[in-house]
Amino acid sequence: FKARLVACGNEQEHGINYEDTFAPVLDLATARLVLALSVLWKQPARHGDIPAAYTRAALESQSDIYMYPPHGMRLTEEERLAGGEVPVLKLQRSLYGLKQAGRLWNCLLHEELISLGYSLCVTDLCLYWKRSSEGTSIVGVYVDDLLATATSGQLIDNLFKKLKSLEVKDLGIVEKFLGMRVKFSLDSFTLDQETLIQEYLKTNDMAKAAPVTTPACLSTVPDQEELLSSTDTKSFRTLAGGLLWLARCTRPDIAFAVHQLTRRTHSPRTTDQALGKRILRYLAGTASTKLVSKQEDLNGYALSAFTDADYATNSDRKSISACTVHLNGMLVHWYCTKQSNISLSTMESEFVAAARGVQELLGCYELLKEIGCPLALPMTIKMDNQAAIAQVTSEASSQRSKHID
Repeated sequence: FKARLVACGNEQEHGINYEDTFAPVLDLATARLVLALSVLWKQPARHGDIPAAYTRAALESQSDIYMYPPHGMRLTEEERLAGGEVPVLKLQRSLYGLKQAGRLWNCLLHEELISLGYSLCVTDLCLYWKRSSEGTSIVGVYVDDLLATATSGQLIDNLFKKLKSLEVKDLGIVEKFLGMRVKFSLDSFTLDQETLIQEYLKTNDMAKAAPVTTPACLSTVPDQEELLSSTDTKSFRTLAGGLLWLARCTRPDIAFAVHQLTRRTHSPRTTDQALGKRILRYLAGTASTKLVSKQEDLNGYALSAFTDADYATNSDRKSISACTVHLNGMLVHWYCTKQSNISLSTMESEFVAAARGVQELLGCYELLKEIGCPLALPMTIKMDNQAAIAQVTSEASSQRSKHID
């Protein structure tokens, strides 16, 4: 949620000029939040797709863009004479490849949704919401993909019917979104990227690699490391980008290892390459692992977070923070990042991580508040991994003793 702590209101009150923004895309945390709300509302999210989206927007009236006739296009004699020595074509609509194509398309979609009564969410500029006497509906936008849910199925049907002018394809209940396989049940949603993992393994010749039980391992002494060649550096960066996408989408279990992997993509070493292969070996044994976010039976919309931090384990003495954010028990966001300051104690590093976790909670709180969800207060944040494990252990022991009694 990028810690955008903005109070609810309209665009003008907060100085947001949509025309000056770049084309926003749906944040993955927001996408999972939409899926969690669809579980709470008992209306599985629907997937919409707009074919050839960038060609639907008209160009700005104040700018003229010309292009040479594409290869294979035949001009009549009259057109060739009218075009002069070197005939050119004047564009009337946007095309893929234009610098402004993404922004023009988003402006068109923005105007269409606003005309249908939707409001732009100021907490996340890629989310639209609408409240009426019939209920609440929300739409997440990722370029030309729509992820929509509502408190009733009729509201979603009406949305796709009214977007027929853009030739939106209603793909039904979302089953695959941004490469993530999605599955709904009565009280949970499940995400996985098994197909993409198998593709990464095959591309890196690791399809038959022996699996390992952990994604990270200890590194060697930096003085003994060697820089990778230019060819290996390019393939390493490609691998790091792919693993980073997996860690952001569906695999929080590799977030820490991938965080270590991406620290030196500008100048990777042999140990970084070995870590990348180890992560692939871990994924080879856990490719079918699914991320199940199950709803807890709570009143209202309850937000909670878990934070943890290590203490000065890096050579620069900076600590690492990690956090997970949950809506009614369903995991909607996580991150693993290095702290910007040098903590002087384990307590300080834990509080720095907790402060960042509070920012993420407040960003989620503002988004839910803006679309009108009745939030349960106070929000809960639990610090320190060991304390959380101790609590779970004590609760399990209590349950066992009750069962014995």
